[in-house]
Amino acid sequence: TPAATPAATPDAPSATASPPAAPPPTPVERAESPAEPDLDSLRRERESLRSQLDRLETEMETGAGEPTAVPAATEAEIWARVESWARAWSTQAIDEYLAFYSARFAPDDGSSRAAWEASRRERLATPSQIEVTVSLLGMSPAPTGVEVRFIQAYRSDAYRDVVTKTLRMAREDGRWLILSEQTQ
Repeated sequence: TPAATPAATPDAPSATASPPAAPPPTPVERAESPAEPDLDSLRRERESLRSQLDRLETEMETGAGEPTAVPAATEAEIWARVESWARAWSTQAIDEYLAFYSARFAPDDGSSRAAWEASRRERLATPSQIEVTVSLLGMSPAPTGVEVRFIQAYRSDAYRDVVTKTLRMAREDGRWLILSEQTQ
C-alpha cells in the first residue's frame, strides 16, 4: 500500500515553496559596499581632504587663483584717491579727510571707530601746518578690494617721519574707501 501524502496545512511548507533566501553577504562584500567603506578607504579620503584644505588655505594666504594685478585704469583711479586723501590731510580738511574712510574701517590699534575718529580730529587740528607726500610702491588685489603700498612722508611744525604704509581699500557706493591701514 502506498504511503499517504499528508495534506498541506497552512503552517507546513508546500511542495512549491520558494527557494531559501540568499546567505548574508560576506565581510569582504560588506567592506566594498558604498554605505560602509573600510578603514583604509576612510584614511585615504581623509588625507585627500586634508591635502585639498592645505591647498585652499595656501591659495587664500597667497592670493593664488585671484587676479595678480590691478587693471591700469583702476590703479590710476585708486592712486588718485590716495593722493586726494594725502592732500586733505595736508590741508587739514578734517571732514574731507575722514570721508576717505569706510564706515567699516577697523583701526589697527583695536580702538573703536568713534575713539579713532576723535583722535584723528585732534591730531589734524593741533599742528599749525601739516605736509603729507606719498610715493607709490605697488598695488595688488586683496580679498576685499585692493592693497596699496606707498612711502608716506609726514611733516608738521612738531613732528616728522617717513614710513611705509599699506591701505586696504574697497569700492563702496562708487568710491574707493579705506578699510584698514598699517604702518611699517
